[in-house]
Amino acid sequence: MKNPKTFVEEWCTDDSVAMIIQYDRRQIQFFFNSSREKYKLEFSFKDMTNGELLMERDGPSTYFTIQLKFPARFWRSNQSAVHDTKLVATVGNQWERILTIPVRAGSSSSAGSSGRKAPVNLHPDTGKARLGMWTTYRIKFAPERRAQKLFEEMLVEASEYNLVPRDTRLLLPILSVVRPSSLPTPRLHNDRAQILSFEVLYMLESLILSYQFGEYNLDDEFYETIKELDPQIAIGIFDILWASKQRAWEPLQAIKRIFNEMGVKVRHRRRIPEHCAMIRKILVTPTTVYVQPPSIETTNRVVRHYREHADRFVRVQFLDDGMSKVSASHQKTGSDAIYKRIYKALQSGIQIGTRRYDFLAFSSSQLRDHGCWFFAPTKDLSANKIRNWMGSFRKEKIVAKHAVRMGQVKRSFKAPILVNTSG
Repeated sequence: MKNPKTFVEEWCTDDSVAMIIQYDRRQIQFFFNSSREKYKLEFSFKDMTNGELLMERDGPSTYFTIQLKFPARFWRSNQSAVHDTKLVATVGNQWERILTIPVRAGSSSSAGSSGRKAPVNLHPDTGKARLGMWTTYRIKFAPERRAQKLFEEMLVEASEYNLVPRDTRLLLPILSVVRPSSLPTPRLHNDRAQILSFEVLYMLESLILSYQFGEYNLDDEFYETIKELDPQIAIGIFDILWASKQRAWEPLQAIKRIFNEMGVKVRHRRRIPEHCAMIRKILVTPTTVYVQPPSIETTNRVVRHYREHADRFVRVQFLDDGMSKVSASHQKTGSDAIYKRIYKALQSGIQIGTRRYDFLAFSSSQLRDHGCWFFAPTKDLSANKIRNWMGSFRKEKIVAKHAVRMGQVKRSFKAPILVNTSG
């Protein structure tokens, strides 16, 4: 663990929960109950940061703390609610993928409950578990006396995979748990959007969503310091921190250290070739959104034509949790929630601060990688106007051919196509 003195417990299941752990050579699964519903979370061995579980023992209780590179995947049973605390995982169980879990009475865990018109936001609504922000899990096992022997046998088996030490009798607690109620309430995305410019907000969110900054580590002094800095200096410092790929447990001190070492040099802008532009990229996963800093990319004809609005174009790619490709639904596995989230982003856009990015277009190559272009409209320019400038594609009813035609316009150095042809 990077910081053994502090662990923030964001959410816990019912006190009467029963849990089962299953594992094989590829992944680990935890089964649990919450609010009379049956859930499971799973992750692959390759997603574990340290390659092992941190195990602690405190009397009859055993704790596992797991650090992952990406959030785990969560599923909910399609069967009726479980009324007892005994969980038995059977082969025939039907599971559906979920994107959140309600933590308040009356809140729904179904995808798209806020309506189709609401855009995809960087952070989930209040009253729901923030599954996309969790990469560290602390799980408590306190089996009854009759199940203690079975539990010990499972630990022995887990030690054969080098998941836990072979001698688990002397593992004393080393982590102290701090509950959110004892900490100051952090500022959320909407609060940050009101005090920071979009460019600074975007870079700060890229650090938060990449798990390099923790919201509980960003106090009022941090925000006041950022507000007083020149925006280009703040962006330059955030860019250096993002490139380091390291967790900053004291963000304000990290910012001061970089500024003291480099001063105003951090706002040095890279030289951009005429045929290139600084383009942002957004990765949309089932449980979160990753915003990546602008990078130099070769422009296409559309971006070159609207060069004065180049900073409002963004590449968007849809991925599964763990940065894997979104695949077709497997047998006896429901993934409708993932598809609804993708559809919601395409139909209603993606909201970042004061900007709402709308779907613009895609090419055949982007379609293979589940990617496309979005555009943040201005007072005088929208995605519809850009598509109208590109030409008419109404005759093309086949998705693949439609993508090819639009891709040809973006790559073309000639005048835009005004009338679509099917040849």
